[in-house]
Amino acid sequence: MLPRDFPKWQLIYYYFSRWKEDGTFEEIHENLRDTCREQKKRRSPSVGLIDRQSVKTTRVGGESHGVDGEKKLKGRKRHIITDTHDLLLTVAIHAANENEGKAGFRVIKSLSGRFERMKKIYADAG
Repeated sequence: MLPRDFPKWQLIYYYFSRWKEDGTFEEIHENLRDTCREQKKRRSPSVGLIDRQSVKTTRVGGESHGVDGEKKLKGRKRHIITDTHDLLLTVAIHAANENEGKAGFRVIKSLSGRFERMKKIYADAG
């Protein structure tokens, strides 16, 4: 499903795999986010917003998988933290049956030392 002017899918997949493994995608994302933030105001956000989503999945390979008791859903949960401009700061994916509070704190901890101005992270009632 690639556009006609793209190279063969095998070449695209080769670079995708390579850049995913060596951190190139994350580096590109970090640079683009920082550039967008600089255009808005500052490079480092002062506030984050955390939320989670349960996603129905099938058990494939060794990925974490579980049942979200609240939503009665088999699969995984993803926690995301964005800034007030809806720019992604971090994401974590884990089994749906994992404790929401513990998983949320682990995601927040992954931001430790990355954004010096961040003082607050807002969450919904969950």
